[in-house]
Amino acid sequence: MAFVLGLSSQNVRTQAGSVRKCSRVRIRSSAVESGEEISEKLKQLFQRQKERPIFDHDRFGGAWLAAENELRFFSDEELAKVGNAAQRSSATALRDAVESIVTESREKLLQEFPNITEEGGALYPPFRSEACWRDFWHFTRVASYGCSLDESAFLNKDGLGILEEVYTELSVPLDAMLYGTRQLKMESQRSVNSEEEKEIVGRSFDTVINSLSDFIKR
Repeated sequence: MAFVLGLSSQNVRTQAGSVRKCSRVRIRSSAVESGEEISEKLKQLFQRQKERPIFDHDRFGGAWLAAENELRFFSDEELAKVGNAAQRSSATALRDAVESIVTESREKLLQEFPNITEEGGALYPPFRSEACWRDFWHFTRVASYGCSLDESAFLNKDGLGILEEVYTELSVPLDAMLYGTRQLKMESQRSVNSEEEKEIVGRSFDTVINSLSDFIKR
């Protein structure tokens, strides 16, 4: 997730599958923004999540492992080899519409939580809100993997536990993140054509949403 990625340069694939150079985003706590060092606990959490992301790539391997390692959506060539037609179409729709999906979800979150990015709000200063929007992008990416599999057990329990620790340490507003992820689901369902594809997208996002809901329950 974007709240924990270190700054590094890597080759990633664009939506259609071509390779370009991209920088991972470094997200810093408010302490770092004010010039202080990241806590040792956060450093350890950052490293642990790089090693254990929320998608269970060890279980599925192959194309899923390659895509997760590069933090990208599937290329057209990879999608041609996985799932059935509806699963492939659903994953493609999320990939191709991710920017508009995230933008619309962001706008709805800001309407629901109008002061959240203002001074004193949970997503202030701006690097915190930018991290949130990037997490929305990554949630959509991971949901697209779920669409290609069309099963509920595609997230890794240990990776989710690490993400929960990071969110707790950085005081990420879980109610807003959960609300925004529900908007991602609705916007993503609007991006597909058939009822079958809407159901596939819905099931995939429900897995992500239910996992975030568990963070709040505990």
